[in-house]
Amino acid sequence: MKISFSLVMRFLIIGEIFFSSVAAASPAPSAILQKNDTAEILEDLGGFPCFEDSAFTCVTIDVPLDHFNPDNTRTIPVVFAVLPASGVRQGMFVTATGGPGTSGVLLADTYSAGFDPSILGAFDIVFFDQRGVGLSGGLTCPFAATTYYQQDARGITRQQERELKQIAGTFATNCVSELTSPGLLPYIGTKQAVEDLEAFRQIVGDEKFWFYGESYGTQYAQVYAAAHGDRLAGLILDSPVDLRVDGIEYYSQQAQAFNDTLTATLSACHADPNCLEDMKGNAVNAYDALASKLSNQAISFRFLFREADLRIECLHSATWNLWQPARCTAKPIG
Repeated sequence: MKISFSLVMRFLIIGEIFFSSVAAASPAPSAILQKNDTAEILEDLGGFPCFEDSAFTCVTIDVPLDHFNPDNTRTIPVVFAVLPASGVRQGMFVTATGGPGTSGVLLADTYSAGFDPSILGAFDIVFFDQRGVGLSGGLTCPFAATTYYQQDARGITRQQERELKQIAGTFATNCVSELTSPGLLPYIGTKQAVEDLEAFRQIVGDEKFWFYGESYGTQYAQVYAAAHGDRLAGLILDSPVDLRVDGIEYYSQQAQAFNDTLTATLSACHADPNCLEDMKGNAVNAYDALASKLSNQAISFRFLFREADLRIECLHSATWNLWQPARCTAKPIG
């Protein structure tokens, strides 16, 4: 499985951070199950393979639907994926993925393949599906989402802005109508979800653990830290969400950051002779020309790949705002 260079480098750096501060991460023995072996704990919790060929064991924890109202006795299942330390265990390393809405369980094997081996040796690696996501409830509205993502997402003119607001409102209404359990929505927020992780920590019995969050996962991690900072041996935030700003300011900053990244990428292309040659001598002009074409009409392109003894050819159609599903044909090789 291919892992990007940047992802691998991130976790090589994290490995260095861990072992420069490992004394702070020493956990206490399990206070609840009274067992030191992670495999035994997972067995007691009814562990099962997360997916076929997955290295992770999944456990389902029933947690209070409303952690802040003891009179509400309803529960909700939350699934955690655990890869026990391959060496002498020194605690847990928990990852909160982005989104919100990505499945940490689904990403667990891919992400952990990029971890420095020293992390895998010393720490139980933990991912999870946040309540309402994936194996933890799966609140989804695929039909409403499919319709929403097929709409024109440009908001350049006032008319387009008005249409975007209407499209978003329609999606929100249709999505809620499509959900099998819309009554759960008031309990799916981050403040409730971080208490699920705290409940898992208590079950495992570690006094402290290492916490890594990416993108939205940094918001989750910050909210956890605010509520249970004394339970963290270390906190690592990758692409952090600034919780001091409102939604409009956040997305304005995000849009500017995207533009800055694009500008830096095109500038780097100018410094690379091979890239500059591909861009016909001017990366900015080449980008602008492509953007103009995609704004007016879809551009079709083909790519080939092999599967067993078949030659598969796929025709994609892309516009500036939408990636159309591929139309693929398969022919025998030879």
